[in-house]
Amino acid sequence: MQLRLKIAVVICALIGTHFIYSFFTYEDKAIVHMNTWSYVTQYEVSYIYPKDAPVPPKGKLGAFYSCMQKYAGLGSRKITTPITKLNERLKIKIGDDTEASLSVNGVEAFQFNFMILNKEKEIVTGTNNYAINCDIRLLNKPLSDMHCEDRLLGNSIRPVCTYRPQGRP
Repeated sequence: MQLRLKIAVVICALIGTHFIYSFFTYEDKAIVHMNTWSYVTQYEVSYIYPKDAPVPPKGKLGAFYSCMQKYAGLGSRKITTPITKLNERLKIKIGDDTEASLSVNGVEAFQFNFMILNKEKEIVTGTNNYAINCDIRLLNKPLSDMHCEDRLLGNSIRPVCTYRPQGRP
């Protein structure tokens, strides 16, 4: 009887450990799709509000891609600039099969998700929402124009990346 109890305890411990490990190391399977992109991956704006946002209508992901790779779970989301307008949005088509949706405040993208589309432009899968702190002016800009610094946002330290043209402090 005691042997069965010990075996049951070991099995429960293994299952519990696996569950806890999976919970804390979970990565959205669709987010791995970002690894197929690069600095030179092409994008095209499919929706922008407000219309006068400082984003080229098409180009390369540029330094913005490097900043996006610093994403974190949505619990880490903090906006670093004062609220400017409500419902600022930017949607960009990335490559042939992805549309990214960004929540924006002023020039700071603070949240994103994306959908992967098939050849018929139907949604195959999508990602969860993730936190970022990326200046949208980094789209179509070289890495040398990106300045990142770690800031305390809420209870965590997060990288905040801004646009600083080369040669400016």
